Amino acid sequence: MMLPRLTSAKRTLGRLLLEGRHVPTAELIAAFYGDDPNGGPVSADARVRHHVMELRRILAPFSIQIRSEYAAGWYVESSDISRLRALLDEEHSRFSDVRRAA
Repeated sequence: MMLPRLTSAKRTLGRLLLEGRHVPTAELIAAFYGDDPNGGPVSADARVRHHVMELRRILAPFSIQIRSEYAAGWYVESSDISRLRALLDEEHSRFSDVRRAA
């Protein structure tokens, strides 16, 4: 089983989770909307939660869970990081040619 093609937001979220620490919402908003002079849309917080929910759904068949801790952020258990890295690397190699051509 392989990951489907991920959006850039989900790929960014996955890469941040690979760091093995809690990733707060404010950091995800900055990662997703850092180029926006207004700091992103008013609904940025809800959009971040939506991306987390979708990536959770995508990773569930691989038994990788994105967990949350109140006021700290989202994280992946350290025992899941190597599997998540392998999945993201494989997804990147399968679709990198498509991304370059676009």
